[in-house]
Amino acid sequence: MKLNGWQRLWVVTSIIIFIIAVFYTIVLLLPGKSEIMSRWACETIEAVRKTKEYEEHSSGPEDAAFKLRLELALSELRDARRGYGDKVLGYGYKELIDKIHEKYVEKNPLTKIRFDEIDRRYRNELDSLPIKRAKHALVIFAIYLCLISAIYGFGRSIGWICRGFRTKKSPL
Repeated sequence: MKLNGWQRLWVVTSIIIFIIAVFYTIVLLLPGKSEIMSRWACETIEAVRKTKEYEEHSSGPEDAAFKLRLELALSELRDARRGYGDKVLGYGYKELIDKIHEKYVEKNPLTKIRFDEIDRRYRNELDSLPIKRAKHALVIFAIYLCLISAIYGFGRSIGWICRGFRTKKSPL
């Protein structure tokens, strides 16, 4: 099968659009696990900071150091860009969240901080991430197919119009 100029242009354009669509879907469209975990850690720290226990819970230098580490971790989480590592102050995101839970719930059962809602919301978001990514990939793929079909149709139309203007040689 021989491709004419319009078809070759269509193939090259389709490949370029496909590369852009894949990049957009994978990198820019949806948050990754690391970004979700970062937001989870950030919201957990914010929940602790909003309580009276955080201000009153200082029985010594160990608690003051823990508060300082929380503030540094929050600052680092807010400044972090997506995709730059999975650690804050040497802790993984999940490890940091577990340490906060241990400090404010397990060691102090009278605390009014309840992490259940935050944890449930982010666990659901992590569990549904592959499904969301697949749905978005299918939508992007459908848009891609429509776009390259329209480009192909446009090229065929232009070719048809150009053939109509060509004069046929009449045999004499």
